Amino acid sequence: MTDEEQTSSPRARFGREADLISGANGRYPGVYQCRYALRFELWPDHCGLKQGRKIALERSMVLFDRLPAAPDLLRVDLCVLPQWGRGVRKKLLRLGDRAGLGKPACVARAKAGGVPSLYRELEFEESEYFYWRLTPSFRPKAALRERDTTMAEEAFFIDSKNHVIYHPYEDGADVAALDPHTVLYLYRELNDWILDYDRRRIDAVFAGLSPVNASEEKT
Repeated sequence: MTDEEQTSSPRARFGREADLISGANGRYPGVYQCRYALRFELWPDHCGLKQGRKIALERSMVLFDRLPAAPDLLRVDLCVLPQWGRGVRKKLLRLGDRAGLGKPACVARAKAGGVPSLYRELEFEESEYFYWRLTPSFRPKAALRERDTTMAEEAFFIDSKNHVIYHPYEDGADVAALDPHTVLYLYRELNDWILDYDRRRIDAVFAGLSPVNASEEKT
């Protein structure tokens, strides 16, 4: 990593990494469109609300802990409707405190469409994009447990060492990588969680791969 990259803002570093992983060529990627993306179903069928949320949280933590390395960057997209007011922003910042994030390193604001979404086209009147550098004080379980209470459905963790994006949401999670071998062990170990809707596409990419070296089989 160059001196310029080391001292650049999380927003700039996150954008470069996100573009690199997805091949977006200057545009933030849609994680779903990444060729080397795994999509997991975290909320099992036929589960009630309380039990479903509990299982989804447990699985999202399993995935977080099983990533190739701890993410070092986080972006949270806060999409604001007028009737929500600015209270949702305060909730997000309080969540950041409880999760050991501290204050965001930087924040971007835009009207709908002014800043591309990482995942889908926005239908909100205003959006804010919060960027954090993740430190050892970060408590991922607190962030994952309370994420949906902030109206911040879109949280994107980046591991810039291994070029991996982790995107958990209410009932599922996506893991996208620059190199499919980096996350091949997740495809094998957690295959039962693969989203049925995307299984054929995911199998076509990952089923025939073999580890290049022993380090790809995370223990």
